[in-house]
Amino acid sequence: MAAPMVSGALALIASQVPDLGAADLKRLLMESAFRVTGLEGFVEGGRFLNLKGMAVLAASQTDNCPSDPSKREPGVCGCGIADTDSDGDGVADCYDGCPSSTFKNAPGVCGCEVEDADVNANGLIDCLETGISTLVPAAPRLRTNRNQLLILMQGLQGVRYYVQVTVSPPRRTRRRSSTTYYEATGPNVVLRNPLVGSRVQVRYAYLVVGATDEVSFRSDFTSRSIGR
Repeated sequence: MAAPMVSGALALIASQVPDLGAADLKRLLMESAFRVTGLEGFVEGGRFLNLKGMAVLAASQTDNCPSDPSKREPGVCGCGIADTDSDGDGVADCYDGCPSSTFKNAPGVCGCEVEDADVNANGLIDCLETGISTLVPAAPRLRTNRNQLLILMQGLQGVRYYVQVTVSPPRRTRRRSSTTYYEATGPNVVLRNPLVGSRVQVRYAYLVVGATDEVSFRSDFTSRSIGR
């Protein structure tokens, strides 16, 4: 009875997986069979037929993507397309419209490689602003208020100012000029108790943080004499 049982099992598996040859079927038969210690020495291999095990093993050998060396079963995007995620954003490249962009899954206002940011909050995406000209802040304005000199700057989101202030005292005081540098995110710098008659010169640079093209600019001197 062993021969027809084994032959029938092999025929059943061959009908389900027709691509398997005789050598493959024999290998599946031997690898899936139960090993029985009491049969050793009485039958070749000392094993007992395991039809279910052979079917499971045969199914694992089936290649449903025969033309794709990276897959045996259809993956996220089927056969022939790798399930890779190049930018590590959790979306497979075959579904990701911007597979090399870590902050986009689909082309945005300015495409895939450029972030749709608006650092100056003016309602215009930075990458659409020619030269990002709207990120250029206005020149500082000087104003006196009692015993203070105020250097007023336009406060823009994402803009950092670097201010150079030179104070030249009146000649009669014979004091030397002094230059001080300030770093500020806006909107103003305060000089306290400046000498009356001093001349103040202000020059500034700015840096746009997070813009597509970082802009650095240095203004002309702005000056003012301090009166009473």
